[in-house]
Amino acid sequence: MQPEFHDMQEEYGRNLPDFQNELQAKVYYFDYRKEQLELMEEIFQYYGLKLDYSPNSLQEMEELYFQLFRHGGFYDLQISPEEFEKAMTVYFGEVVIFNTEDTFWAAKEYPFMEGKYTMALETGRYTAHSLNLFQDHYLSVRNEREQAVYREYTKWLKRAKKTLGE
Repeated sequence: MQPEFHDMQEEYGRNLPDFQNELQAKVYYFDYRKEQLELMEEIFQYYGLKLDYSPNSLQEMEELYFQLFRHGGFYDLQISPEEFEKAMTVYFGEVVIFNTEDTFWAAKEYPFMEGKYTMALETGRYTAHSLNLFQDHYLSVRNEREQAVYREYTKWLKRAKKTLGE
């Protein structure tokens, strides 16, 4: 019996929404980002925090994430960690755009399936495609104090400078 191989590209593509064209994908992802930012704004307001699109706000966001994770706060907010992580991804992208030149959101056609588009954050030749850059963040971080989201931001800045020839 042949072993069955898991095709990650195909699975990822199946989970992407279907679009008739790039414009439809752009509109969808614009609305998606707006919803995610509104969610993050509500959560920040609930905890007396402010989204100011500064790099330091990424540290506050990550601290809040771990506080919610440790104390069952996601249940209190009636959201899952994954929903918060997706909102983190959008807010992270907005902070990058706000603080770097020539960085923007894009809808890119998924090359392995027709009619599928990904949400992407682009700077020069560097592009990150994902609705959730911080999937299972609580598992990927060895130590809460390592500020992984902020460190990802500083890496992005370095890549942006490199790809834009600064």
